[in-house]
Amino acid sequence: MNKDASVCEASYYLNGFRDHVVSCGEVMIKGFVDAELIIGRDVIILGGGKITLLAGENCFLMPVKNPLFVENAHCVNLVSIGGRGHTWISELNARKTYLFKTHVHVLNTVEAWLSRLTSVRTVAKALKIVFTSPHVYIEKLIPQEVNTVYTYRPYQDLSSVEEKEG
Repeated sequence: MNKDASVCEASYYLNGFRDHVVSCGEVMIKGFVDAELIIGRDVIILGGGKITLLAGENCFLMPVKNPLFVENAHCVNLVSIGGRGHTWISELNARKTYLFKTHVHVLNTVEAWLSRLTSVRTVAKALKIVFTSPHVYIEKLIPQEVNTVYTYRPYQDLSSVEEKEG
């Protein structure tokens, strides 16, 4: 039997997902999600619900009407854009992250971009934090992290930053 025949390249769930585990190269879930484990190279969640463990290279979370609760997120790059329902993450481990209308209990990251209506209870590790809005709240910083660079770039300035870097 061919080993590659059993490898999942892509899974699309357009009417929600309620199961224990989904593991695939590309995972897209639209609608309500209730899962213990979601693993994929690219993971896109467009809806609310609950995920116990989320792992991937590129993770995109966007709850539309209902909130999305994630207990543990381990992603290389994570983008969370809350709508009417915010995103709630207990523990977030990511190299780069962008958070909008997202609430994080513990944040471990190299670089975080925090936007409007985002709150972080504890920053356990971060090398660079960029605030894009004054409506961001960090409750506690771990004291041994003295090398963190904090920057404020208002949302209006982001287009000029992209032009300079591009």
